Amino acid sequence: MRNCFIRLFLLVPAAVLFVSALSAEGTGEFVGEPNGSILAGCGGAILRFDESGAMVRRYDENVGNMGDCHLLENGNILYADAESAKEIAADGTLLREWRDPDGGKGDYTFSVQRTADGGTVIGANSSNAILEYDKDDNLIRRVPCAYLDKPGSHNNMRWARKTPRGTYLVAQKSRGVIAEYDAKGRVLRKMEVPEHEVYGLAEVPGTEEVYGTFLDCVVRFDARGREVWRCTKEDLPGLDLTYICSIQIRKNGNLVLGNYAANRDGAHAVCMFEITPEKEVVWSYRDPDGPDSYLGVEVQEPAP
Repeated sequence: MRNCFIRLFLLVPAAVLFVSALSAEGTGEFVGEPNGSILAGCGGAILRFDESGAMVRRYDENVGNMGDCHLLENGNILYADAESAKEIAADGTLLREWRDPDGGKGDYTFSVQRTADGGTVIGANSSNAILEYDKDDNLIRRVPCAYLDKPGSHNNMRWARKTPRGTYLVAQKSRGVIAEYDAKGRVLRKMEVPEHEVYGLAEVPGTEEVYGTFLDCVVRFDARGREVWRCTKEDLPGLDLTYICSIQIRKNGNLVLGNYAANRDGAHAVCMFEITPEKEVVWSYRDPDGPDSYLGVEVQEPAP
């Protein structure tokens, strides 16, 4: 199968490529304690905070319209920023990059995932397809998706995740549908909130239940696709939320959420936060002078 993405190895000094000056003068403020360090993929920047809440590094070159961001076990950072998916070292060196030449011009991908076997799953937004690579970057599977906005649209898909069952969960943005596909692109189930767009998703470990972020609410679905829980912006007064997009499920069952357009058009909302299943806020973070959107937020669990 033809490899639709390009792998790059760059030998330019890391400081030229990617890393800005170390930032230890962030203007943001935490209310409550995250109980772990934080990686935050933001519009135009990637931020790292230590366990005390201090910003210890900011990367803001070669970061575009952020969609998804992960800290890997080896310390590298994997992210998707519309124009491509990238993997960088902790010092900012660009190690690998994937682009979709079949996607035309525009927003290629907002989603990337490292699988348990070392492979990489890309959500190719423009093509409305899942691309899966093995650990050596050989394209092993292309899965067409059903819920198309229109070819080349900015709004075909956001997050996509391969499950332990070998299926694929995809947030089909404009259609407001989280669909589960098999390896041939057949729809196995769908979960939706009518008249909503969908951005992020996360499967509850050890189950087939799924959380989805539908911009003004977070919804949990059971294995049959039925809604069993919902948290709306109105359930979280005082956070001034705009659009809830990023989602992480912590080991204790809490949800870590990122807010899109937190600092845009005069808004200065909470940028990222954590809630319990009872909808209680554990911690929140604001930074009126920070990036406008927080779209890939992960709390790293502290060592036992």
